[in-house]
Amino acid sequence: GAPAVKAASPQTQDATPDSTVFAGVEARRARRIVYVVDASGPMASSLAFVKSELARSVGRLAADQSFQVLFFRETAGGSGGAGYSAFSAEGISTELQSATPEHKKEFLSWLATIRPGGRSNPRAALEAAVSLRPEVVFVLSRRIKRTNIADAAAEVREVMNALERINPPDRLTGVRPVVIKTIQFLDDDPSGLLQQIADVHGDGAGSYRLLTLEQLPKGR
Repeated sequence: GAPAVKAASPQTQDATPDSTVFAGVEARRARRIVYVVDASGPMASSLAFVKSELARSVGRLAADQSFQVLFFRETAGGSGGAGYSAFSAEGISTELQSATPEHKKEFLSWLATIRPGGRSNPRAALEAAVSLRPEVVFVLSRRIKRTNIADAAAEVREVMNALERINPPDRLTGVRPVVIKTIQFLDDDPSGLLQQIADVHGDGAGSYRLLTLEQLPKGR
């Protein structure tokens, strides 16, 4: 009857899904989730696929979960020119938003406005993501394209040092406050940034994935 259907509704309180999946990477049950996504110029040809994966992942969240999406790109504008754009529901900026049907609808409208541009540097968005104190952060990025190996290596050190400072392990348990899962998009990155992030800040095997063009669904 109707009451049974209502009780089984995914929007029922405490109906948090057992896991959250984004672009094939799975995280265990979490109430607070942040997506950090590359929207730089090189993403132009594949941003539609990434947006559809985001819409699918956010769409599966229950009303007792909260989320934020940060698109990073080194361009003017965004959150005060900070190098990323954040979803803002009901005029509240850069905070976790409850995954209500209303906020999901607002999110889809905002998602449609995102356009790729600029260079790829995830550091500011990663720092903003961790500052929101989520349980899980998903990071999706293309490779760092720099003119030389030294520049790329310096950038990797900069990002890893920043994360170590803001997401340090507990002195007793060794567990970090935030689990960070990473998706390397389309081609391998010789700098190894996302692999290193997953190795140090992930929660074991499956924290890193290389998603190649061949693995993308056809027609996306």
